[in-house]
Amino acid sequence: MDFEKFRLRPFVQRLIEIGECEVCEEPVSLADLSAHIEATRPAKLFKKVGAGHYEVVAAVSGSRRRLAAAFGVDERDIAREYLRRLERPQRIVEVPSADAPVHQVIRTDSDIDLMRLPFHLQHELDGGPYISSALDFSVDPASGRNNVGLRRLMLRDRRTMRSHLYSPSHMKEFYKAAVERRKPLPVTFAIGCHPLGFLAATLRLAVDEFALLATVRGEPAPMVRGVTNGVLAPADAEITIEGCFDELGYREKEGPYGEFNGFYSGVLPDPVFHVTAITQRRDALFQTAYHGGRYLSWTDAGHLGSVNAELQIWKALRAASIEPTAVYSVPAAGGGPHARIALRRGAADQARRAITALFSVARLKHVFVVDDDIDVFSDEHVEWAMSTRFR
Repeated sequence: MDFEKFRLRPFVQRLIEIGECEVCEEPVSLADLSAHIEATRPAKLFKKVGAGHYEVVAAVSGSRRRLAAAFGVDERDIAREYLRRLERPQRIVEVPSADAPVHQVIRTDSDIDLMRLPFHLQHELDGGPYISSALDFSVDPASGRNNVGLRRLMLRDRRTMRSHLYSPSHMKEFYKAAVERRKPLPVTFAIGCHPLGFLAATLRLAVDEFALLATVRGEPAPMVRGVTNGVLAPADAEITIEGCFDELGYREKEGPYGEFNGFYSGVLPDPVFHVTAITQRRDALFQTAYHGGRYLSWTDAGHLGSVNAELQIWKALRAASIEPTAVYSVPAAGGGPHARIALRRGAADQARRAITALFSVARLKHVFVVDDDIDVFSDEHVEWAMSTRFR
């Protein structure tokens, strides 16, 4: 099986080749890392971060061109390709630990030390240093249902972390049920993943979510069982952190976090995660997500949210028997609230029907419908149309 095709490191090299990623050879402290990330629009590969001289890449999903590269299509064809893949479900392939690149180095028991990983403050008022790019993999012990999500992991000490399980999610449901049974919930976090994994993790579909990772890739995905908790995770990831949320429930205050929309969350009670293993590739590349900041159109969250919103918009319009020529969810609005739709000229009420159909799409606030001679991806075209054609 090809463990390099959807590996993060070759994808970053591709971004460098197309001018979407800058390389920083100079040493950068963990305290200064976020300021460097926010200072430039391209993704950034840092070669020497912190005292451990970690290799860290940031904002790999922070532009439409980067996500187009992840799908291997033109920027305007992302949503169509995404829909095409979802119509062709794929499967996961379990591989043995000995074959999994992410198990090349395994640390358990007294070798576990989270301080070896580059946790860092990402916004001025964050409640503590954290990892922003962890995909979570869990299984509900009662139903067997699995879940893939996206989590931030706040450092607690060398062997424990906290994670925000307050917002609605499948893993929150799994955890609350586990607490009622007075049982811990095993979870594995994968750090250093291809952008398509982030898209899969932020979808909410009634399907096998482990297999959804493969479906978004467009081909079977290799997964490996945790060496201590037995939870499947991507075998081609850079790093995994295995363990469990304990059965004691929501017992410690966590936060605030800087959020994708440019505001801060509150301080909320969250559970404690106990680490039982850290595994990684020998040449692991650490990943940090550009979650939120002054320019939302530079962030991972803005573009991942936009592409997933476009997917929902296409589905809603097709359900109403409306076929758009183009759809664009504006990342500067935070990935979801603002949408532009291009339609061929047809029935007089077509634009109104499209807008009505889109009321079902979560988080959507403003919809702009234009004729198909207007490029919805161009601010110039849309502003011209709004100023000259809008009545």
